[in-house]
Amino acid sequence: MNESRNLLYSSLGWQLITPRIERWLA
Repeated sequence: MNESRNLLYSSLGWQLITPRIERWLA
């Protein structure tokens, strides 16, 4: 249960963080 919740949060956070990294690299 805890692991699935962690995976969900990590995937959601990655979707928010990725665009920022692309913006920095651009």
